[in-house]
Amino acid sequence: MTKMLSTMMLAAMLALAIAVITPAPAAPAPQAAPSAAAMKDAVYVVSHVDLVPDALNADKSFLQQYVADSRKDPGALRIELLQQSDRGNHFTIVSVWTDKKAFDAHLAAAHTRDFRTKIAAGLGSPFDERLHNLVP
Repeated sequence: MTKMLSTMMLAAMLALAIAVITPAPAAPAPQAAPSAAAMKDAVYVVSHVDLVPDALNADKSFLQQYVADSRKDPGALRIELLQQSDRGNHFTIVSVWTDKKAFDAHLAAAHTRDFRTKIAAGLGSPFDERLHNLVP
């Protein structure tokens, strides 16, 4: 029994030593947050999109594609798509843009115009988009 315990302890110590010696895989480097000075002109946009339940499946994919395309736009700092927990057909898009000019260019982009056209028929209420600025 003592020999079995010694063997088990040795195996545990060896596993611990391997875990300590083996480096963990490197995590991707986090993006550096923009400085406060760079954010003074930033525009925060909150858009509410309510879909009719029958349009949910098709239009949800339009929303996901729109967000993926918008993340590539110049001046896009962050864009997130949120789905309301208790109402699956209600979505909110939260985006941060370097400035109003970048947001206006995004609105003029072909993918934004296409998205608005595609989603119009499935809207349960008007597209609600509100622009905000940080309070100093």
